[in-house]
Amino acid sequence: QEIRIKEFLKRELSTQEPTEMELRAYYEANKNDYNHPAGVRLAHLLLFDKDKQALRQIEKNPPESQKDFEALVAQFSRSLNKVRGGVLPDWVISDDLPTEGNFNGVWDFLQKRSVGFNGPFKSRRGTHYFWIFDQRSASYNEYDKVLDELKLKYASERSKQIQEQYFKRLIVDQQVQIFHERM
Repeated sequence: QEIRIKEFLKRELSTQEPTEMELRAYYEANKNDYNHPAGVRLAHLLLFDKDKQALRQIEKNPPESQKDFEALVAQFSRSLNKVRGGVLPDWVISDDLPTEGNFNGVWDFLQKRSVGFNGPFKSRRGTHYFWIFDQRSASYNEYDKVLDELKLKYASERSKQIQEQYFKRLIVDQQVQIFHERM
């Protein structure tokens, strides 16, 4: 049975080589997988000017690990992301910090920093500290540069579709019943 399924998939996939138009459409639909702006992943700690004790503590004893930074966030942060240990949900790619707002100059500040503890950055809302745990460069790949990868991903997705169709037909045509509780 397993050999029949493998042979069926080989036959179906080999007879349906993707056309140039299908691959281009697939690339356009999935462009974000191949192209992205420069960005940083980080945790954020926000302190107001009135949080003088916390500001002094961080200045005297900066965190040495992300875990230490998250402990400071839990104890002092005024950030909306305090519940997630200060971790922002998305890549930061501009002056706009996800769920926090726009802070002029923060993107320039972050681009010049390395992985680890960074700060302070002053804004109209207060003093910001960051723990950068990932950085990426901008990536802009044209269709021709990712053609081989596109073919593989397209074939993989096409294989899944064919398998689903095969099993759906098998269930209907052969009246196969699947008892999930026995699996």
